[in-house]
Amino acid sequence: MMGGEKRLVGYFLAGDPTPGESLDLVLDAVTAGVDILEIGIPSANPVRDGDIIRRAHRRAMKHGDPAAWLPEYFRRLRAGTAVPVWAMAYRRDFIDNGAYELYVRERLIDALVIPDMSDGELAALQKRLAAESVDVVRFVNPEMDGRTIAAIASEARIVYAQMYAGTTGNPFADPAAAGRMMDVLRSSPAMIVAGFGLNSPEKVGRVLASGYDGAVVGSSFVSRIEFGERDSLYRLIADMKQAAKLESGG
Repeated sequence: MMGGEKRLVGYFLAGDPTPGESLDLVLDAVTAGVDILEIGIPSANPVRDGDIIRRAHRRAMKHGDPAAWLPEYFRRLRAGTAVPVWAMAYRRDFIDNGAYELYVRERLIDALVIPDMSDGELAALQKRLAAESVDVVRFVNPEMDGRTIAAIASEARIVYAQMYAGTTGNPFADPAAAGRMMDVLRSSPAMIVAGFGLNSPEKVGRVLASGYDGAVVGSSFVSRIEFGERDSLYRLIADMKQAAKLESGG
């Protein structure tokens, strides 16, 4: 899927700061310029997330068992926007307990993003969902060798290229790592998105200029939600979307 329109993928945690406010701001984020929504499923143990998003998980978990309100949240989200919706969850909260099956069955999501499953497990999940209209995002990072990256990309529909290995939210992430991985990923027919540490329109523009189909932004958005800075959030989204348009030739 290389070339064409560049996508801004926005991560938001469902239920942060409240389920109702969360739904409103996510839909407003689409109006501001987000092309794909990556919606986090609240977890009591978000081990792959950095401090900013961990605090968001704690805020969301205060609203009771997510299983009680999440399905309706996603139904309302699906009814409110036509953009693709990816569910980002930890396996214990969403996969091992079979919770994801409802979201697949009701077509509430377009992709699953499960960061604490091995690539082999993600490949197996992808096969189980082959008859469904739900993709399973596969991950690569700069610590992998080129052969491994190429093998993952060759069979994936969506590849998430992380600019570093570890937890989310490193403000000092170097977009140059994205360019190095793109040298291997360039021949893949998959949709290739880059993320981790993209906290400015300039960084978004740099990774998209290196050939990626999309840029994933999370901690910078969630931080503005934490401090009630909605206007700042929407301005940042608009600026990042403008960077994406420039790299799309628009």
